[in-house]
Amino acid sequence: MLGGLLYARISVLRALILFGALQAVGIAALQAPAQLLLSGFVGASSGVLAKALGYEGLFVGAGVLGMLVLGGVLMHARRTQG
Repeated sequence: MLGGLLYARISVLRALILFGALQAVGIAALQAPAQLLLSGFVGASSGVLAKALGYEGLFVGAGVLGMLVLGGVLMHARRTQG
């Protein structure tokens, strides 16, 4: 409603810039708490995983997953090159 009232009073370009900036601020205000919440969950789950597997098992599992992903990337690169 405010946008319609201001659109008639200020120019189109000013309205676009103003409401675009307000929308960006609103989105940033929602993204920050979501990112903090998600990082807390990831931190807690990594601690639980390290306790369950032990640090040795965690590092071996990370190495195996890294090698699997690297193999997938190499296979994809070979298919797309030629």
